[in-house]
Amino acid sequence: MKCPECVKTDQRSKVYCHGSSSTSMGWSPFYDEDGEYHQHNPNSGEKYYKCSNGHSFTTPVRQACPNPKCHFDKTSEEIAQQQKPQCCGGGPQWGHSFTCRTLP
Repeated sequence: MKCPECVKTDQRSKVYCHGSSSTSMGWSPFYDEDGEYHQHNPNSGEKYYKCSNGHSFTTPVRQACPNPKCHFDKTSEEIAQQQKPQCCGGGPQWGHSFTCRTLP
């Protein structure tokens, strides 16, 4: 993470988190009509930061639904990333690991 003001003015700085806040509405996870698990947390919040040059800024805190088929509280970039095909390595015999990655 970099301070957005320092990036604009081509400065270097250290960034420190100075806390966060969140709404506290009640909610419950659920299974939809197809048996798919969802977590539609309506709460929102912010993290507060200050850099070593004295700039302050915040970032939003959100919790997108972990279900890959659900778009609740996901950005268009996150949705596009989930829709990209996945490629798994061919295993050690091919010099690949077993971990999967998203294709460009």
